[in-house]
Amino acid sequence: MGNIEYIGEFYLPNTQSKHPGRVVLNQDESEIILELFGNEPIEGTTLKKNLSHDIEYYHPVILGNAFYPNNLTLIECSWKETKDIGKNIYQINYRVQTILRHALFNSKDFLLLNSIRVCIPHVASWYDGWESHTKIKGDNEQSETSQSLKVNEKLTIEFIDSIIQRTIIPGKTQEISYQKFLKLNYSEDQPFDEVISNIFRFTSLLEFSFGQNVSFQLISAVVNNRNITHSDAQFTDEVSTLIYFDNFSYVNNQDVYKDDMHQNNMLFSKWQLDKDSLNSIIIEWYNSNIFNHIYDMYLDSHNWFEGTNAMLSNVMYNNRCLNLIQGLEDYHRKQIESSEKEKSDYNSKRVLEFTENKKEALKLLSDNAKIRKWLNDILNLKIKESSLKERLLWLIEKSNPILHELFEGEDQFSNFPSFAKDYRDMLSHGNLKNTFLGSDFDRLFLMSQLLLTICILKSLRIDDDTITKLIKHKTDFKRMIYEIQIKKPKQ
Repeated sequence: MGNIEYIGEFYLPNTQSKHPGRVVLNQDESEIILELFGNEPIEGTTLKKNLSHDIEYYHPVILGNAFYPNNLTLIECSWKETKDIGKNIYQINYRVQTILRHALFNSKDFLLLNSIRVCIPHVASWYDGWESHTKIKGDNEQSETSQSLKVNEKLTIEFIDSIIQRTIIPGKTQEISYQKFLKLNYSEDQPFDEVISNIFRFTSLLEFSFGQNVSFQLISAVVNNRNITHSDAQFTDEVSTLIYFDNFSYVNNQDVYKDDMHQNNMLFSKWQLDKDSLNSIIIEWYNSNIFNHIYDMYLDSHNWFEGTNAMLSNVMYNNRCLNLIQGLEDYHRKQIESSEKEKSDYNSKRVLEFTENKKEALKLLSDNAKIRKWLNDILNLKIKESSLKERLLWLIEKSNPILHELFEGEDQFSNFPSFAKDYRDMLSHGNLKNTFLGSDFDRLFLMSQLLLTICILKSLRIDDDTITKLIKHKTDFKRMIYEIQIKKPKQ
């Protein structure tokens, strides 16, 4: 693919000194580079013989006036290199994360968005199921239709079906294409970074369903004119301006316009659930703030660096298993703390268990009244922080109906709490002698991942029967269940 260039003058906000240069969108290298030419950096100081330490390494915003588009705002600019290209002439290069076309913003503080349109891969198949294959019927006219989902008081997500007609040979051949977009609409203008965070929140839900990384492409946004220094007239009305984006860092070399994905590769989607259930999951994912860090721990355990040259070391693999165990521990803690009934039931069970055990102990001392009285007086229960084994036992008990169905009545998790505690202690308490821990540890990883999957689905208010159906449906989990069974240690 060729490069795209924006040629013009570039400068820092609230300064008069403009510098000739160009922005190069290198599509082969997936990077955006600002190239400035002259004998001074963008700060305006005189540059002497490639003295890069005279240059500020980072600028949150650089502005540009180009031939087209007229107004550019460059976001997150960091110095890359300085080249000596002639007598007292230098080329100063900056890496740029994102370009905003058609408007100038003097600061990121003014970069407040009313809405943003993005393209995310596989959304059509995930959100529409089999209906995603019926969008193009051969006689479609160019159009856009949408469905809206109110996530909370601030955010509404709009799912847009876009039908595009393109003439190939006038009067003879036309091409009709279909693409699903997401549009995040806000009741009040939101900071750019907050909007990006909300997009990542949606892609993380898809990552949970797909079991793989999901990227996105920023398309356009609507901003209020009061936050803009200047804008291109053809993209502006009395109230707002439509801006477009250039960015590679959020795409990560994925085909973000790919809509199709096989239903067996999705843990949940419109193929398995009705639209109301899917909408409820989206709402819960956005609003269940107490479990966010647990979702992140789980998602990291699925990141195998696919599509990169990176290798997963034994240490990284071990740490991911440790994170899964910590995720289970934190899920129990948050679940108990967030529900007074759960907390009461959990502590009542612990009191009952203690009382029964105390009675049995006192019976053993029936012939010694003095020792029996002394033990009865001092042996009182103090509710304290649960141990890891106690937490895991509780989670397994709550998940038993699902585990029973998944493993067809075979008990696979009775030794899991002790197993997990031993490895947790080994990994976190400095008792590790070898970073490769063998097939038993692989089984622990899979069991932890499966149990945390069940916990997360429960946090999204999905009932046990539906969780069982969803896990049985996905190919990755069928393989996981099989491996847990065949790697079970022989008695």
